[in-house]
Amino acid sequence: MPEQLKQFLAQYFDSIELLQVLLLLQQSPSRIWTVPEITRALASADSSVEKRFGDLYSRGVIDRHPGGVGHQFLPKTEDLRQLICLLQEFYLVRPCSVMEAIFSKPRNTLESFADAFKLGKKE
Repeated sequence: MPEQLKQFLAQYFDSIELLQVLLLLQQSPSRIWTVPEITRALASADSSVEKRFGDLYSRGVIDRHPGGVGHQFLPKTEDLRQLICLLQEFYLVRPCSVMEAIFSKPRNTLESFADAFKLGKKE
């Protein structure tokens, strides 16, 4: 895996779902998606997809849609656009390598400890 991709994954990604949301947007860059559409496409949950968008926005990977309605593939920079395209190409050929890079990141020890006590989601 190219070093720039390893660094990109280490800096921005902590879940496969986050990767899947971004790559789904990248596949149809002009499309404006709603959370329920992405939820259906990924067989996920609205709350989880919403969290992933919060992560993508707060980490500076993509910009919010100017109209404020829906989500679109709007990378913050041209360098990020190129990295995401490279990631998508690499993921098609070597998905296990990408997953390994995401899961091999060291987790915050305190976060891991706190997660051990989570028994269920409060609603």
